[in-house]
Amino acid sequence: MAAPSLPSIAEPKGRDDEEAEAITPNELQRAQDELKLIFEAPRREETANVLAAQIAAEMHEWNGRAEWVVLQLRPAGYPIPAAVLDSTELAPRVTRHANPGKVVKAFLAALDAVRAWRASTDG
Repeated sequence: MAAPSLPSIAEPKGRDDEEAEAITPNELQRAQDELKLIFEAPRREETANVLAAQIAAEMHEWNGRAEWVVLQLRPAGYPIPAAVLDSTELAPRVTRHANPGKVVKAFLAALDAVRAWRASTDG
């Protein structure tokens, strides 16, 4: 009986194979500024790795809040804001990339949706 094959270290783990995405210093600065404005996130080191991790953490925290809002409004029969309903796909759409540069660029590309989502879930 043959031994089971182990995945290669080079294989992506549940994500599409991605090439590195170059990100400019201006994009890093803008992402840092938007994190501060939208999520009141503390300023950290402006690297793609740090910002991608911070974007993922902030969005997942707010996604939990959006789920809480839905759980409170739905049983009471109140209308649920569209931005809150759409949030189930927004966080994964922005943070699904393995490459930190792509996460930062996806965050910047989705700023209007992120702002609306954040405003709709703000307690």
